[in-house]
Amino acid sequence: MEFMGYVRPDGKVGARNYVAVIPSVTCANDVANAICHQVQGTITYLHHQGCCQMPPDLERVTDTLISLGMSPNVGAILIVSLGCEGTDHERMYKELSATGKH
Repeated sequence: MEFMGYVRPDGKVGARNYVAVIPSVTCANDVANAICHQVQGTITYLHHQGCCQMPPDLERVTDTLISLGMSPNVGAILIVSLGCEGTDHERMYKELSATGKH
């Protein structure tokens, strides 16, 4: 039996090849959701975080969003950001870009 998965640049293998549309703040959920409704093969991780939170919570949210993007079932990533959120969208971009998922 042969597994027809997707080998990622880091050596992990996924069974899916989604484009993850990741909103960095709750205010970007509608845009991320609209993209996913119009583009086949995309998924989004809607959440209610990233605004008016204290640093420990913001770090946890940022770490979680990065981890979701690193899933081997994700082949490419689009971060939807407003630029004013408390989550570290620049760190998200840097760490997710390093995965080679463009």
